[in-house]
Amino acid sequence: MGTCALGYYFSTTIFAAMLGITMVTTIHPGDPSILVGGSQAPQEPAEEPQILDALLDIIRNMFPDNLVMASFSSTKTVYKKVEPVIRHTNETLEALNSSLLNGTAANVTTPEDKYVRSLIHSDGMNVMGSFTLFRSFMNVLHFELCYLLVLN
Repeated sequence: MGTCALGYYFSTTIFAAMLGITMVTTIHPGDPSILVGGSQAPQEPAEEPQILDALLDIIRNMFPDNLVMASFSSTKTVYKKVEPVIRHTNETLEALNSSLLNGTAANVTTPEDKYVRSLIHSDGMNVMGSFTLFRSFMNVLHFELCYLLVLN
């Protein structure tokens, strides 16, 4: 019966987390662009947060790299814009191509913004890491106590 209760608890918790993340990414609560007569100009985000990144951040924070750092910082996924690399070609080759194509450009493309996913440490307690550590410690303590009670 306890296993069923824990399974129900964990499944509803995971469902609530996914539902909350989905609702936040669709509704955007606290969006400054919806304020009427607001003094702040809305900042353009680098890229919309992904639901999968948020869920993976939760899992990543469950197992922190450093237990001391987990008490005052957590890991977060951010997207950083990558500057496009400009490649210079041979000028004579460009002149030859332009003369063959009657003055039309061969490969005129507009550069697209590219983003690289990276992890940063943000301020604030890593609650998932602390909870996972506490729960693991309690499981070990529980099994040790059960083992001692069975032997006595």
